[in-house]
Amino acid sequence: MIPKQNKNLLGFISIISLWNVLFRVELSNILENEYWNLVILPPVVFFFTMYFTGRYFGLKQWRELPINDSFYYHLSTFSVFFVVSYGFYFGGLLSEYEPRSILDYTLLFWGLGLTVHYIKFRQCAKSSIKGINRDQIFD
Repeated sequence: MIPKQNKNLLGFISIISLWNVLFRVELSNILENEYWNLVILPPVVFFFTMYFTGRYFGLKQWRELPINDSFYYHLSTFSVFFVVSYGFYFGGLLSEYEPRSILDYTLLFWGLGLTVHYIKFRQCAKSSIKGINRDQIFD
């Protein structure tokens, strides 16, 4: 039996995998066909769909069990994005206008942000009991 918090995370990963594949397909299609005026559209739509998907699953998770799992969602998003992106790259599915260096720089900077998030997450974990803030337990 899978705990509810893991079901939420697995549901989140499934949905964002779909969004990532759709984003990569649409962006590559627009770049390959040289629709330069539309190139901003997929990243903007992708940003909002990812934000609202994360918000939905984050609030759902918090209502069911108020445990701070934000780092796990961030790590999942990071992993799915790069598995899909590098999968498209090594599969030859990216447009010629999408060089690998863009993926590498994104990996570097996002990875630094993820590292900072991990450090803050561990600091907060020290002041909690099994992910639940001590103030919420001992009210």
